[in-house]
Amino acid sequence: MPQFTVQYFPRHCTRTVETYQTCLIANDDNKQKCEGEGNDILAICPPWALDKMRENNLLKQKVEAQANQKYREAMRVPDYNQGRTIADVPNKTWEDGERSKLRPASMWADDRYADITQKEIDEAK
Repeated sequence: MPQFTVQYFPRHCTRTVETYQTCLIANDDNKQKCEGEGNDILAICPPWALDKMRENNLLKQKVEAQANQKYREAMRVPDYNQGRTIADVPNKTWEDGERSKLRPASMWADDRYADITQKEIDEAK
């Protein structure tokens, strides 16, 4: 029976990566000041862990690129609205929002049974 297991990075490898990230945060992402910590990662981590980190980074970049592409597509102005502004919308657009043209939330939108009491309902039953 095949099993899926999570392959964790060695502890010394993750600690050196955390040290490098802490250095970047402390030095405002100045990679020149953190060269030593970056070289420590290459020296301490085994090759398989470095390869896996690279794959994870590429996957993260791919997912981010897909999300950015979806965002750009969603925010793109459609062809029928190219060159139009709010000033192009006519002032009389609210007439379609009147009660006579909207579907009511209740079954009787004209309130024909609004004045019926509970006593009359019980008598009708």
